[in-house]
Amino acid sequence: MRAFIDANSIIVTEGDDTVMVGSADPAYRNVRTYLVDDHGQDFATVKSLVEVVRVTVKAAVAEAVSVVDGNDDDAYRVTHGDPVAETVLSTALRLARETADMAPLGAFLRRLERNPSAASRSQLFGWLKAGGFVLTTDGLIVGYKSVRNDGFSAHAGREAVTVVHQDGTSETITGNIPYPVGATVWMDRDLVNPDRHSACSVGLHVGTYTYASDFSEQMLVVLVDPADVVSVPADHNAQKMRVCRLTVAARHDGEQISDAVIEHIRTVPDFEASDEYARREGNKPRPTFGVVVSFGDSDDDDEYHEDHEGDEQQGDQPCDEYAGSDEEEIEEIVVPLGETPCVPEQWSL
Repeated sequence: MRAFIDANSIIVTEGDDTVMVGSADPAYRNVRTYLVDDHGQDFATVKSLVEVVRVTVKAAVAEAVSVVDGNDDDAYRVTHGDPVAETVLSTALRLARETADMAPLGAFLRRLERNPSAASRSQLFGWLKAGGFVLTTDGLIVGYKSVRNDGFSAHAGREAVTVVHQDGTSETITGNIPYPVGATVWMDRDLVNPDRHSACSVGLHVGTYTYASDFSEQMLVVLVDPADVVSVPADHNAQKMRVCRLTVAARHDGEQISDAVIEHIRTVPDFEASDEYARREGNKPRPTFGVVVSFGDSDDDDEYHEDHEGDEQQGDQPCDEYAGSDEEEIEEIVVPLGETPCVPEQWSL
């Protein structure tokens, strides 16, 4: 076996067989590591490293198309031009290049399969393409939401919205909605407008980082189950979506999250509220699944970029001041993702 390696490509030959891997190929890093670092000499192993990545990426795209189309013979994604295959392909390639696990993408597709609407499943990929397709390890979508400085939604609706707080208490509200960190906020899916051509209408709104920051007083990082996505309005280049349920993971004062998959979200905490919550009796994690939020020192105790999305129902618990911390230790809590689904029959985990 002979191998020719440079910064742009790898060419491996054995007899009449040749394998060529460009630097943009997701298998490039693994093949180079095998040949250079591990001093590999087996041509079959090189071919396997290349094929495994390519087969995995192709399988992810095929599965996504199958999930989105479901039993829809007319293929909504085709008739409306939604970028399903394109978005999944770029994400799978990105994961492969980073030698990341494909499991989060698989978890996302399994959740998406529970979405009862072919139109909703297809439209979501326009938002994912615009927003960067960031997932949690559990397959939840990471999005952004803006609220007023007092933590309530900028716009008031007439529909009932339920807020399930981190301590398990809940309240049903109309008007301006609070979005406390750790809360699950939901409304009846049937009340959310499914029409992609209706620009501003009923629903819990989630934006891309760019969209949310344009409206901001205070920005939140929110998590959305793909099963709970209802519509992605065609205006604003698909940078906002209407959902029936979301979880407030953290306040956000930094740049857009750039990782393809995240496990922890760093936030600017409200230490007084956190301490009060921690002192309550019976304060034990109750969710079936959750996301770990790390509470640590902020990089800058004096400057916070508080943003606001401003399109519909939004919010967070009122909190005008944030306290910094001199401790180096990072405290972690599990943020519940809620137990009250907006479509009860689809939530048998």
